[in-house]
Amino acid sequence: MCNTKNTIENTTGVSHPGLIGAYISQDYLNALDTTKSTLQSQQYAGLSSASIMARGGALLFSGNWNFHEGGLVYAIKMDSDTSGKIFSDSTLTYSLEVMNDSTLRVFNSKDNFILSKYSTDPKATDVSKIVNEKLLPKNLSLNGHHVLFKNDGTVEGIDNLSTFSFTIDYNDAGMDFDKINLTFKNNPSSQEFGYVISKDTFEIYTVKCIEFDKYDSTVCLSHTKSASLYKMLKK
Repeated sequence: MCNTKNTIENTTGVSHPGLIGAYISQDYLNALDTTKSTLQSQQYAGLSSASIMARGGALLFSGNWNFHEGGLVYAIKMDSDTSGKIFSDSTLTYSLEVMNDSTLRVFNSKDNFILSKYSTDPKATDVSKIVNEKLLPKNLSLNGHHVLFKNDGTVEGIDNLSTFSFTIDYNDAGMDFDKINLTFKNNPSSQEFGYVISKDTFEIYTVKCIEFDKYDSTVCLSHTKSASLYKMLKK
């Protein structure tokens, strides 16, 4: 529940504390369900995440695009309990529809975005738990032993493996495979690997570079699979 201290009166005198919180693109979540790929799903992110906050007696909207572009803050004027407008200065940018307690539609003549609330804290930025929920198989086995990749980013059942996180922002050179970062109990530094989630398996593999940037030999432009690190079966 939202703290009642966040309840504000907007310009029409309608109180909307239920809007306050952090949101993620429903199209992105649907793509994760379908593709099991954070790389492929990013193309569906569009307005990837957003927050609605109360400040100085006003509702404000802040959005991020494709998980790396953002920072602009817009004013919200609610016309009713279920509809409103989002302004940049005095220019109407988007219309807002409250579809239910946890879902918003943000749209104009060109764009249509559905946002799902994942936190009542508008400062929340970590979407890893909900991404993990969409991607991860519930029951896995490795060499006959039960393995659990938990939604909080920890791992049970693989002795030397400590934590994991999926890459969600692929806006850089060499972003040509699905990436997962692992930390091991004997080495706290995160290491990057590739992953594939198929109908029957969840595989994590090492990669090797096959093309470096000709102007910067430390930048890899293209990768290929090297060797399987873990190949877990779905139960």
